[in-house]
Parts: sequence; C-alpha cells; structure tokens
Amino acid sequence: MKLFRWRKTAKESEEKKTGSSSAESGRHIPADEKTLTPEIEMEAASELEKAKTEYQMVIGYVTDIQEIENLPEAEKRHLAELAKRLVRLSSERKKYQSGSENLSDSQMLFIEKHEPEIPGILRELQSAEKKQLQIKRDMQQLEGEKGVLSGRLKELLSKIRDIKAIAITAFAAMVVIILILAAMQLMAGFDTRIGILAAILGASLTAAWTLVRMRQNQLELAKTEINMNRAIEFLNKAKLQYVNATNGIEYIYEKYSINSSRELEYLWEQYRRAAGSREKYRQNAKELDSCCDELTAAIGRFRINDPEIWVYQAEALADENEMEALKGRLMERIGKLREKLDTR
Repeated sequence: MKLFRWRKTAKESEEKKTGSSSAESGRHIPADEKTLTPEIEMEAASELEKAKTEYQMVIGYVTDIQEIENLPEAEKRHLAELAKRLVRLSSERKKYQSGSENLSDSQMLFIEKHEPEIPGILRELQSAEKKQLQIKRDMQQLEGEKGVLSGRLKELLSKIRDIKAIAITAFAAMVVIILILAAMQLMAGFDTRIGILAAILGASLTAAWTLVRMRQNQLELAKTEINMNRAIEFLNKAKLQYVNATNGIEYIYEKYSINSSRELEYLWEQYRRAAGSREKYRQNAKELDSCCDELTAAIGRFRINDPEIWVYQAEALADENEMEALKGRLMERIGKLREKLDTR
C-alpha cells in the first residue's frame, strides 16, 4: 500500500537542511561563492525546485483536509462510517495473514497434499499408539511374573536339595545307630531289640516324610515350570506384537515427519485453522477492495485533489483527533518548507 506522499524521511529532510545551510553560507561569505562549482549550483537549484513542489503538494493536502472538515455533517458521518469499516477490515486482514504462522510452507503443502487421508491416519495412529502402550504394559507385567517364577523355581530346587541332604543324613544316622545297637547285643549281650526297632521306625518315618515332601516340591516345581514356560511364550508373543506395532507407528512418523499422534493432531488443527483463515482472508480481501472503491468514490464527489490517497489515511477520516494530528503535522511541515524557501 502506498503512503502519503507528503511524508518525507528524516534523512531527506536533513539532506535538504544541509543543502540549505550550504547555500546560506555561500550567500553570507562571498569568498565561498567564488568556489561554487556548476554541479553544486545545479544540485542546489534541484533541491529548491523539490522544496517548492513539496510545498505546493502539502498545501494541497491541507486544503483537502479543510474541504473535508467543511462538508455537511451527514456527509462527514458517511465518510467516517466508511473509514471505520475500512480500518476494521484492514485490522482483520492482518489477523488472517498471521493465521498460518505456526506452520511452515512445507508443512502446509504436505498436509494439503494428504488432507483427505489425515483424519483416518490420525485415528489409526492414535489406536496404534494406544495398543503399543498396552502391549508394553503387558510385557512389563509378564517380565515381572517371569522374575517371580524364576525366583520360585530356584527356591524349590534349593528345597529339594535340602530334603535330599536331610534324608541322606538321617538314613545314615539310623544305619549307624542300628549297627551300634546290634554290636552291643552280640558282643555284650544287651537286649537292644527295642532300640533297633525304634531306629528302624525312625528311618521309616524319615523316609516317608522325605517322599511326601519330595513329591510336593516336585509337583510344585513342575507347575511352576509350566507357568514359567507359558509366561515366556506370552512374553515372546508380546515382544513380536510390540515390534510390529512399533514398525507401523514409526512408518507413519517418518512419512509425516512427526514424533507422536499429538504432534500430527496439532499440525492438523493448525492446518484447519489456517485453511479457515485463508477463506476468511479471501472474503476479507473482496470486502476491503469494495470498501476502498466505495470510499474513493464517496470522496471523489467533492473538490478533493487526490481521493485515492485517503484510503491510506482512513484512521484520520474515522477519528477527528487523528485528523487534527495529521493536520498539525502538515502545518508543521509547511512551516519548515516555507522557512527553507525564504532563506534561498
């Protein structure tokens, strides 16, 4: 959009002031006038002509402002309403232009290309991630069960070894006792039959206890081994499912350059928002062009030098304070230009 032509940069103004000062110095110091070259004189003349042109132009703008201020109240209200509408549409335009700032151009183009499939892919990815998480939890649980069963197996094997050791020790002790009692009966003539019978009974009870305990531990050992094998089997299946699920998820991650379904969902929401902003932007552009034409036509009905320039000063038309501020800046500029022209 073009700006008011009466707005000059500080640099231009400073250059003109410098030129003016140089010219003044030339007039007050005759010795310097003798050193002025034709190029310097031509440049000074050019700057003087530019200052005259700008002076007439700024005078014209001030005249236009006075013409607008002297319009009937109904006409001024109509212009103010159009200007306010133009300011509002311009503000909305800036908002719509920033609607897709969260997405890069490459992301916008990629999502636009895959727009029809993304909703389904998003649901599929969310389901796959949920399944992957559940499989991971199952694996952790199976690993825990496997650890418990492994510890139980070691415990049972240790018990079986202990029972065997106790049984062997007890049986050996009974044999020794029986031999001692038998020797005492044969050599010393003691009646040790009751002792021998008691030793035999003790050995029998020990053997029976050993058999029962061994049987119980062996049965529990077999059951634990079955559960252990089952846990290992389930764990291997879970690992295979996890690998397959992960491969599928990583394929989608790589294809869409994302790290999670949340990121894809965020990009999709930003794309939809940006798409809505683009549509609103197109509608806003139509309304803005129409409003500019309407405002230009409305101002053109009056004795205004450049009606189109007021499209870019709509805030001044919409607000009397802004108009006064603009008028003040122009009057200040007129004073500086007049001072510059008077010194030449």
